[in-house]
Amino acid sequence: MIFRVTVKLGDKLAVAPTQVLPLAENRFADWSAHLFTAERKQYLIVANTKSLYSVLMPARGITNDQLFVERFLECLQADLENDEVGQIFQRILQPNCGQCHFSKPLNPAVTTSLNDLVLRAKLG
Repeated sequence: MIFRVTVKLGDKLAVAPTQVLPLAENRFADWSAHLFTAERKQYLIVANTKSLYSVLMPARGITNDQLFVERFLECLQADLENDEVGQIFQRILQPNCGQCHFSKPLNPAVTTSLNDLVLRAKLG
């Protein structure tokens, strides 16, 4: 699984990726993540790099990469089950959870899309 993190999130997680990894072969295993503040609270938005299916979660208590991955997978599974597609997690995502790699963002278009999603999250 690949997590493409912004500099701001990398600082929070003490992760400093030095390269941009190519898009994962399994598109379900490639995620872009950003840290933002709304109403004086920190949140994380993690979006599938290809489809932009997004998970929004509080950043409180997430202080390293391991906690980030654990909390993200919990939230992703809950969101998929809520969307009535929970079988995707067990069948497609769970087998890819063993190895996690951190990368710089793929390209400016994905970063712009994350910023748009953050703006919508703050408004809604």
